[in-house]
Amino acid sequence: MEFAGLSGDDLGNVRALNRLFLNCLGSTPGDAEARDRPAVPLHELIAALNEKQLERLASSPFLLLSLREQDGDYWDGLLGDHRNGELFAPRLAANDEFSRLLVASLGFLWQLAGRNAYAARVVSGASLYWCERLSEFTLVSLLARTAHRDDLLVPRFADDGDVWKKLLSAGVSAEAAVRSAAHLTAMQTMLTRTPPAAPNHLKAAACRMPAPRTR
Repeated sequence: MEFAGLSGDDLGNVRALNRLFLNCLGSTPGDAEARDRPAVPLHELIAALNEKQLERLASSPFLLLSLREQDGDYWDGLLGDHRNGELFAPRLAANDEFSRLLVASLGFLWQLAGRNAYAARVVSGASLYWCERLSEFTLVSLLARTAHRDDLLVPRFADDGDVWKKLLSAGVSAEAAVRSAAHLTAMQTMLTRTPPAAPNHLKAAACRMPAPRTR
């Protein structure tokens, strides 16, 4: 089976989202720490990078931010039929800079998952199940269920200080070969960590299949 790779526009959007994410993370330590509890002090480390280093880090061929793509139970809860919403769900402030980043990230991955699920999985480490779940909704419906959440957007590798140390050292190197090797190593880590669909997810998928007709 052949898979369509990432287009130049796809990679351009990844870079743009990465740069916006780094800007947000480097300038709002309180919000960032409340969201993710990273294994390393990302705010201080990213704030210490110069402009060229930020551009080099943002050029990683995958999203440095995560929408918790591997947490199937969390997403099943978000995308469930909650007509009145969740009363105690954490919510973003209307003027929160992260809300703009969240909406842009959701929109990008939604359209990519519907158009090229393979590419969506490459840039986010998402499972096929996650891509299929997103594709069940219109963008407006998806945003209505998710865009207000304060616990959805987190740094990728938030629990792995070693990956971030590599990204913030070799990953911002002026030497293209060193930088590329660090980015690809982190990307491989992301992709090899992707867990298989849990049994309950398979059951949920089976429930959505049409029942066989009886004669």
